[in-house]
Amino acid sequence: MRALDRAERYWQILATNTLLIDELGVFIVPEQNVTSSVTVPIRISPDELIRWYGGQASVVEARALDGRVVHFPANILRPFVTRQGVVGLFKISYGASGKYLGIERCNQA
Repeated sequence: MRALDRAERYWQILATNTLLIDELGVFIVPEQNVTSSVTVPIRISPDELIRWYGGQASVVEARALDGRVVHFPANILRPFVTRQGVVGLFKISYGASGKYLGIERCNQA
């Protein structure tokens, strides 16, 4: 197989989101299978939540446990809103391109 043909084949396989192990042992894994996560402590008061619902704030900025500052849409926290606001340690998962995949509470802080 010519090098150009091989490159074209790889791109076709990537476009169809399949896994390829070729004769040289080269692995091509679709991006959707590559995930990362960041764990952030969040404490948002009920007063701050009112700003979200009023449309004044749509992005949350938080410092992750590893020191990174992360920004994410406020609406992903909706399932965790209580009378006390949003309080707890949360794990946010995202794909290799940074696309949001999910959020889960790590504890009941």
